[in-house]
Amino acid sequence: MTIDELVRRTMREWAGEAHTPEDLAARVLAGRRRRRVRRAGAALAGAVAAAVAVAAVAVATPVLTGPERGSDRSAATADPTTRAGTTEVRARPGSSPPDGLIAAGRVAVYAYYVWRQKGDDPGNGVTRTWYLYDPAEDAYDKTPWATLDVAPGGRQAAVVEAYPASRVGLLTVETGEIRWVEVGQAVGAVRWSPDGTRLLATTYRRDPDGGYESPLEERRPARTGFALIDPAAGTSHRVALEPAADERNTRSDLDWSRDGTLVREHGSRFDTPYRFYDLDGKQVAAPPDESVAGSLEAGLSPSGELLAVHPRAAGPVETARPVETPPTAVPTSAEEQAVAAVRDLRTGEVTTYTPVSGYHIEQLLTWADDGHLVAWACEYAGGRKVCEGGEFRNRLVLLGADGREAIPLSGYREHSQRSGSWEPLFTPAEVIPQDEPHRARTARWGLSVYA
Repeated sequence: MTIDELVRRTMREWAGEAHTPEDLAARVLAGRRRRRVRRAGAALAGAVAAAVAVAAVAVATPVLTGPERGSDRSAATADPTTRAGTTEVRARPGSSPPDGLIAAGRVAVYAYYVWRQKGDDPGNGVTRTWYLYDPAEDAYDKTPWATLDVAPGGRQAAVVEAYPASRVGLLTVETGEIRWVEVGQAVGAVRWSPDGTRLLATTYRRDPDGGYESPLEERRPARTGFALIDPAAGTSHRVALEPAADERNTRSDLDWSRDGTLVREHGSRFDTPYRFYDLDGKQVAAPPDESVAGSLEAGLSPSGELLAVHPRAAGPVETARPVETPPTAVPTSAEEQAVAAVRDLRTGEVTTYTPVSGYHIEQLLTWADDGHLVAWACEYAGGRKVCEGGEFRNRLVLLGADGREAIPLSGYREHSQRSGSWEPLFTPAEVIPQDEPHRARTARWGLSVYA
């Protein structure tokens, strides 16, 4: 790195420190400087001296707002850290994929992947290239892993080599050290438990990203079951669990229930979004409010009082069904076009997300805290068009649960369904004890660990 580059980077860091609340990012930047001092020595000292000479330059930080039609004002934001009410936000509205950490409230994007289609035929499958957040550099590094998951708090990751790897690596993010745990069967996905003490590995007899080997009517996923891994002991235990009879996707990964006591499988019906199994693979009843008809990916809020739902899930929570739209009707009003809402489970009141801060809310992904969700959203065009540039041109936003404000977190994906697009991995910013899952806390996104 040249002296000029070091000067410019140092100035950007100082500008960021001037606006970072509660010394949140300063600790990371300090750690990063210490590392660079060791690597750059006198060159860094010269760069700092040069920066001091021009330190009187004022740096203005624009306020994060909704988009102007045909423009992206937020891309000029200099300071990635801001607030939405009392919720701390670290945004990268000018980059897609993000060029630095995205975080809000209790969640952070510690990793993301870029997917690419194999060849010209979609049936050939996809490859995924994973990028893992490096807090020392405040950047995402390309990894060699076929899949991974980051533990709550961001200090550790579980990594898997290319199929048919039958072991899971336990990676310490700060040092890069890896311990391997043998599973005994090919692993296609891995998930940390909510408390960060166990791992759930989904096992396959065929590469889940390898494409289809038969006509549509004969397609069956190749999942064989799952393995429960004890990272502390370095042991694993396999359980057989074939996919449901109506499952047609080659990939059918398993996940944890909200409290980490059950295994969860995505359903294929509106009235049964999830199926649940005990740790021996026996199907059991769904926990209260975790498989409600019409519920969306974000699910329950941290307090358990709010539920992300489709706005046309009519009737009581227990019997909700979509309202049928006549096949000839084309939704033109904002209310008819809405596809995301939140239901208050205490009162039954539903807040439907019509355009918010100039965005059409497309998909509710996860809760940042009890008052905010992270969502995919497109720039609202109005009328039958709905989205400026099409529904697949979208960005991450932080959405107020009351539907009054949306703050951009990332730049726009130009086409989310096109090869080369990226998908974020959301991770709890810190470990949540099982005996107090709803305890209020101030998120620090694991950054202080590296100061």
